[in-house]
Amino acid sequence: SEFGVFRLEPGGTFVGYNFRPGAEHPSGIRRFNQGLSGYEAGLPDTYGMKPDELAEVLNAERMKNG
Repeated sequence: SEFGVFRLEPGGTFVGYNFRPGAEHPSGIRRFNQGLSGYEAGLPDTYGMKPDELAEVLNAERMKNG
């Protein structure tokens, strides 16, 4: 449903995301992740972009594609 940026110490800054409402019932790991970072899941890489830039691009595509 959304992409955003979170920081974990000492790991760094990452792009996280939450699933759309009605997606599969949240698993224990999704609930754990959300408690830790505010997001249900995260991307393993920023693919050469700054995390905030990547989150912005992904949110723009999400909005464009519904």
